[in-house]
Amino acid sequence: MSALKEQAHKIIDLIPEDKMSKVLIILKEIKDIIDDEIDDFDLQLAKEAQKALANGEYVTFEEVLEEAGISEKDLQSNI
Repeated sequence: MSALKEQAHKIIDLIPEDKMSKVLIILKEIKDIIDDEIDDFDLQLAKEAQKALANGEYVTFEEVLEEAGISEKDLQSNI
């Protein structure tokens, strides 16, 4: 197994069981995105994301970790 996959597995291992259904949905969507070609819809989403970032409309990584029940310390000590 590659080092990148090992890191991904370590992160997944930190996620509480009751949050795993969300993670699986996200992973499936990411795989679909990776497998698909970029189209006009993707370009529009990218423009909207850039606009949201410019307006300060985003969720921080720390907020995502908090919602998942993972601390930054846990994440750093297990990678």
